[in-house]
Amino acid sequence: NNIISVLVLMGFVGLYASTGGLRSVVSTDVVQFAIMMLAMAVYAGILLKQTGGPDGMVAGLIEQYGRERTGQMLSLRPHDGVLAFWMIIGMQWLFQVNSDGTGYLAQRTMACAGDRDARRAAEIFTILQILLRSLMWIPIALGLLLLHPPDSSMTSGTPSAAWIAERETLFAVGMNLYLPVGVRGLMVAAMLAALASTVDTHLNWGAGYITNDLYKPLRRFRQPGLSSDSADVWVARLSGLGILSIALALVTIVPSIQTAWTLTLLFGAGMGAVLLLRWLWERINVYSEFAAILISIIAAPVLLWYVDLEWQRMFYMAALSTGAVILSVLIPVGGSSHEALLSFYHRVRPAGFWQKSARQLRMDPEEPWRLFKSGLLRIVLVATALFSVLYAILTLLFPVPD
Repeated sequence: NNIISVLVLMGFVGLYASTGGLRSVVSTDVVQFAIMMLAMAVYAGILLKQTGGPDGMVAGLIEQYGRERTGQMLSLRPHDGVLAFWMIIGMQWLFQVNSDGTGYLAQRTMACAGDRDARRAAEIFTILQILLRSLMWIPIALGLLLLHPPDSSMTSGTPSAAWIAERETLFAVGMNLYLPVGVRGLMVAAMLAALASTVDTHLNWGAGYITNDLYKPLRRFRQPGLSSDSADVWVARLSGLGILSIALALVTIVPSIQTAWTLTLLFGAGMGAVLLLRWLWERINVYSEFAAILISIIAAPVLLWYVDLEWQRMFYMAALSTGAVILSVLIPVGGSSHEALLSFYHRVRPAGFWQKSARQLRMDPEEPWRLFKSGLLRIVLVATALFSVLYAILTLLFPVPD
């Protein structure tokens, strides 16, 4: 029973996440990630063997889909996917809830001993997450496309919900068909580990927000000078339990992975701009974030009901939320206190548009802009290097003959 399985797993994860805190979450995540990577490597190796190795896989794809289509599958710039590529780079990356790198990654890096350790941790995570994991996913995806090609009658037009559900389960179907018993168990454990890692991360992260950003300010307002670490711990534990209960309720409502992905993208499209700009522009304040959240809550149901195309929904949501953020900046409704803003700049020295704060602190007003340009250049160089290495290895493993 799926519901019972999810209840048991989430209950167990909630138990160690609430009792052990961030240390237990990070420690278990390392083990869970190692299990997942090992299982993915075995799965990819078995599918490669099943399809005759890299050369046999490419030959099979050419026979199944044709040389031109196979070339587009393995190309860095597929001819019919240029618009989609730029949509992902220009909109789906920027106008989504993870646009600033996510709060849970910030939480992990800020828990490091110092800046140097945090930078090393981020570098290792990026290589493992983007490069190594993708190298395992690619042969799995190609192998399943070869062994289980989509029905040609369903590839044109709007696919049905049943067809989408069938393709969504193909990864699990391949596990059942091609993995031997022991490896199949390892793969199931890896899937559970991936789910557990996601759940415990969000429980700990969400509980931290509720405790530090809601409960503590309210307590200081009502009872100034009162501090209780034990009360903070219990609030965090109860917050995690509340988040877990909401998640379990949503599991029974959301019909498919694609539906959940669509809802997440749509709500995130309204939050992405402000989440990124708050680090780069001193005029962004809490009212800007509230405006983006309010617009997302109001506009999402309307867009889901009246707009059919997903990219149009995201575009309208991004436009509405960006407009709300701009209005919150232009209209004098309050914001961060002057002292808090200067203290933040002095401690953090953020990049971007912080010239006014720098001048008031009698610091170099051009430093934030220089940091922004150098940081942006490093991002472009690292991203280009990572994807170039990934594509180079992909080309060596799966060359399409001329």
